[in-house]
Amino acid sequence: AIQGGILSGEITNVLLLDVTPLTLGIETFGGTFSPLIPRNTTVPVKKTEIFSTGVDNQTGVDIKVYQGERGLVRDNKLIGNLKLSGIPPMPKGTPQIAVTFDIDADGIINVSASERSSGQEKSITVIANTGLTEEEIQRLVDEANANREQDNLIRQRMELMTKADIMVSDAEKSFKQFEKLISIDPEYKKLNKEVQYLRDQITRFKKDENDTLIDVNDVKKRTDKLQGNVFKLFQRVTNK
Repeated sequence: AIQGGILSGEITNVLLLDVTPLTLGIETFGGTFSPLIPRNTTVPVKKTEIFSTGVDNQTGVDIKVYQGERGLVRDNKLIGNLKLSGIPPMPKGTPQIAVTFDIDADGIINVSASERSSGQEKSITVIANTGLTEEEIQRLVDEANANREQDNLIRQRMELMTKADIMVSDAEKSFKQFEKLISIDPEYKKLNKEVQYLRDQITRFKKDENDTLIDVNDVKKRTDKLQGNVFKLFQRVTNK
């Protein structure tokens, strides 16, 4: 998955888009919707944003293109999907993946993704049609307005837990890789227990993100604290 833009799937050369004054964007890490072209934007228009990977040594990403006004992709319409492969293995957050939406005067949309260090690039064309009526467009906009506060809350919770998930995954990987070295530290068992607790909370959240009994702010605070304590742990054992 790409952080700020999840990626995976086969390419379809030409796709039909219901041309509407609705926002166009892509799915980002955690299932959130990242808009690139706001609704009612005058065409022709071209917009590029930079994303990156969310996993170490990721060599391929899926760009899932959505149309809609909601904060989560599950509530919007998937209109295109392209896979960008051949990305050189690098630490997460290092690759620079440029996603470009280029809409011409006829409403034909070209979506492309390129990784800057390797020059790898893929694109799809979305041909506009008039599949939605004005009434249907207005209904979607009204639904987005009515659910905006709840959507924003869910999105914020998902973003916090996604960041926590990445940091906990890093800790788990480091603890497994250097277990013999760090297990002698007096704080190791305590920190390992905290990692397990946070993993349980994240797993529980993934099963039901609407579970309000999960305090995502507490999880984020504890994860930030864990990250600092793990760094100190490695400092201690390497300085001995």
